[in-house]
Amino acid sequence: MIASDTRGALQSLPLALPADTMQYLSSLLEVAGEPDPQCLITRSSLLRAWGEFQEQHPLILAPIYTDIPFKPGPDLTVAGVAEQVRGMRMAIAVNALGLPAVAVPVGVEDGLPQVIQVIGPRYREDLCLDASAALEERLGAITPIDPR
Repeated sequence: MIASDTRGALQSLPLALPADTMQYLSSLLEVAGEPDPQCLITRSSLLRAWGEFQEQHPLILAPIYTDIPFKPGPDLTVAGVAEQVRGMRMAIAVNALGLPAVAVPVGVEDGLPQVIQVIGPRYREDLCLDASAALEERLGAITPIDPR
């Protein structure tokens, strides 16, 4: 679904994007494959299942990325993009379903930021923001890392 929008934008707009950006988007589209005509039906089914799950679990804490942060460069290959997409599967799913979520920094390990997302039920951004504020109050504000 997201790839369809990206594919359409790249084909219809005269974009002057840097070569690395075009290479990344090309790899992303290759990883995504062809659009599935059933994607909206699948999305509706998944959204219904999420809604039922969140009746019992209104807030979900999940990773933004399920691996250590990647270094620049590998994301310019099809294999690198595929790995990046796999690592971001939770964030991608939440965004594709249109669920409210807040990214919350929770610490720094080996000089790298550690971040979670607080995911709420549809139309309940207030729950996400309240939970994020409570986490920040408990953990303290994590300041930006030194970009070296």
